[in-house]
Amino acid sequence: MLRRTLGGVLALVMALAALGAPLAPTADATYLRPGSYAHTTTYLNLRSGPGMRYYVRRVIPYHGTVRVNGGPYHGWYRVTYRGTTGYSWRGYLRPNGTRHVVRHHRSHHRTYHRTYRRTYSSRGQRIAGTARRYVGYRYAWGGNSPRTGFDCSGLVQWVYRVNGIYVPRSTYGLAHVGHYVSRANLRPGDILIFQNTYKYGISHAAIYVGNGRMVSANNPSMGVVLDNIYSSYWAPRFYAGRRI
Repeated sequence: MLRRTLGGVLALVMALAALGAPLAPTADATYLRPGSYAHTTTYLNLRSGPGMRYYVRRVIPYHGTVRVNGGPYHGWYRVTYRGTTGYSWRGYLRPNGTRHVVRHHRSHHRTYHRTYRRTYSSRGQRIAGTARRYVGYRYAWGGNSPRTGFDCSGLVQWVYRVNGIYVPRSTYGLAHVGHYVSRANLRPGDILIFQNTYKYGISHAAIYVGNGRMVSANNPSMGVVLDNIYSSYWAPRFYAGRRI
């Protein structure tokens, strides 16, 4: 009887772990209590779920303040940053008031900011280069691979996935991923969102590749094309750029 009871308890513990039950505090990371506030020690991705496979909702800047909602779930905390809730890795979160982070704030910020910009630049160029490879592919409603063809959001999702980044499948989801970029500050690899195309409201997504050009899965008659974001059709319908 005792053996069966112990076996049942062990099974329950394993089941809770599989569901992402909060882990106990560990010696190698600072434990953050739900309801407390913490700051980031680097530019930190805020993901839609507790793992690297989930898409990035936005990037929290260095020394950004977040509210801790729960966790850690296998190393991930559920946090809220400026109205956006998601999951961030515990290794880059510290309780507000931690001195050693503040003491090295300026030099670390400058160094990391330069590194971040170089990293983004090379990654954005890779994304833009990948997008260009699919110019000429056919358009297919609901398509999200070279085999099926692409619709607009399917093309964006595929190109980002090839580069190891998971983004939402819908155009509406893409309009809220990452953080906002104005048309004047676009860089290669940014996601472009347009409105009032085939329907009212947010309705089209594409990938900016530089020099006022984008790779876009337009419609069945055009397929995937290299198009001008400043054309008489696209310019008045531009809604936002999104950068991950």
